[in-house]
Amino acid sequence: MDRDEDLEKYFYSVFNRMMSAFSSGAVGVKISIDPEGNVHIDPIKPRKRKIYVPYEVVDAGNEIVVTVDRRNIKKGKISIRTDHILVETPKGERYIKLPSTVLPSPESVEERNGILEIVLKKGEGQGEQHIHLK
Repeated sequence: MDRDEDLEKYFYSVFNRMMSAFSSGAVGVKISIDPEGNVHIDPIKPRKRKIYVPYEVVDAGNEIVVTVDRRNIKKGKISIRTDHILVETPKGERYIKLPSTVLPSPESVEERNGILEIVLKKGEGQGEQHIHLK
């Protein structure tokens, strides 16, 4: 093989990796070259769409009560972190900022008529807790 054929094969492999990234749903690619000269192609995924989810956050002394109207959410998950809650569905996501830090493990989770009530204890904590919606 001569050098031109090797260069052609190399560019075809880079092109194929880029097309593979685009076919996986990427909106773009990030191309970088490491110190050894290897080309890395990383897909840039689209940001999730913000969805409308009615909610209310109430600071009740030593706990925070979050109510989420999930009547239009058939499935997904709610991730509770120390400073926010993230409602994720197949159609998009909703970010809910909490007024103070909480323990990620909820005190109670109740659902009545499609309204989800999450009671969180205030405090310093770490980690993440998930509530799967069905």
